[in-house]
Amino acid sequence: MTTYEEPLHDKNSRLEQEVRRLQESVNQLEQRQQEMLTIYQMIEFLQVCEKIEDTSKLLAEFLQRLFPEFSGSVFLKNECNGKFERVTFFGNRADRKTSLEFSQCWALMRGQTHIAGNDQPGLFCNHIDLETQPTQTICIPLVTQAKVWGLFYLRTESPEKISCYQQHLAHTVGKQISLAFYNLKLKEQLRNDSIRDSLTGLFNRRYLDESLKQEIIKAERNQQPLSVIMVDVDHFKNFNDTYGHDVGDMVLRKLAKFLEGQVRESDIVCRYGGEEITLILINTPLDIAKQRAENICSGVRELSLENQGEVLPSVTVSLGVASFPLDGNTGEEIVQKADRALYQAKKAGRNQVVLYQVEQ
Repeated sequence: MTTYEEPLHDKNSRLEQEVRRLQESVNQLEQRQQEMLTIYQMIEFLQVCEKIEDTSKLLAEFLQRLFPEFSGSVFLKNECNGKFERVTFFGNRADRKTSLEFSQCWALMRGQTHIAGNDQPGLFCNHIDLETQPTQTICIPLVTQAKVWGLFYLRTESPEKISCYQQHLAHTVGKQISLAFYNLKLKEQLRNDSIRDSLTGLFNRRYLDESLKQEIIKAERNQQPLSVIMVDVDHFKNFNDTYGHDVGDMVLRKLAKFLEGQVRESDIVCRYGGEEITLILINTPLDIAKQRAENICSGVRELSLENQGEVLPSVTVSLGVASFPLDGNTGEEIVQKADRALYQAKKAGRNQVVLYQVEQ
C-alpha cells in the first residue's frame, strides 16, 4: 500500500497561506485593541470637559483616528428651536450643513440606525449632501433615557460596503458620545442652576459677587473703567398687591429680558434681590454708563405689558450709577455707591437716573 506524500512546494505554499492568515488575524486584533484604547482615551478627555464647546476639536481628532476612511459630523438638539446643530465634524468630505431638522433624517424619525447606499439613492436622508457623491452613509441617533437628542453621522466614498464590524464600531462610539454629551449637559445645567436666578434667568447674587471681583482685577490691570448700574422697579409692592404676585413675576421676567437686550455680550446682568437688578458694564466710563441708564429708564416706560389680554399700566424704574476707579477701588464699594445713588433717585421722586456723588 502506497501513501500519498504532499509535494514540498505545495506544503510550503499552504504553510505560507496559514502564516498570512495568522498574521492578518494578529493585525486585526492589534487594530481592534488600538481602537478600544482610542475610545477609552476619547472618553477620558470628554469626561474632563466642562462645556460642549470644548469638545469640538478633540472629538474630531478621535473620530478621524477611529474612522480614517470616513467623513462625518455630530449634531445635538437645540431645545430652544428644535433643530439639531453641528458640534463637530471631521474628514475631507464632511457635509457643509451646520444644522438639520428632525424630519430630514430617517434615523431621527425612526429612532434607530439608518444605512443607505448609492445602489438605492432614494434611501439617503434629506440632510445628505449628494453633490459630493457619497457611496454609503450611516446615521446613528444619540439616545439617552428613551429621548433622541443627537445624531452621529458617517459617510464614505469607498466602493466597499460598510462592514458589520464598522457598523458595530460606529454604534459603540455613538453610545459613548451620547453618554459623554448627556453628562456634559447635566454639568452645564447644574452650573446654570447654581449661578442663575430661577425666576428671571438672569445671573444671581452669588455670580455677581464672584464675577465682579474678577472684572475689577482685569479693569485695574488693563487700566480700564468699569461701571455699575443698580435698577429698581418703582412702587413694585403696590403693583404686586393690585395685580398679584404672578403678574409681578411676569413683569420682572419681561424687564429682565429687556435689560439683557440693552447690554453688550461682555456685560453682565444679575438679579440683585427682589425687584432690584444690577448691570456690570465692562470697560465703560461713567458718562457712557449714564447714557445707557437714561436709555433704560425711557425704554422701560415704553414697555408694553399685558396679562391674559388685559393691558397693564406701564412701570418705571429708578437707577443709580457708580464707576471704577472714580467711585471706589473694589467691586463691593462700587455696588454700595451705585445703591446709594439709587436711593437718591427714589428719594428725588423715582423714574430717573442719579450718579453717585460724595456725600457732604
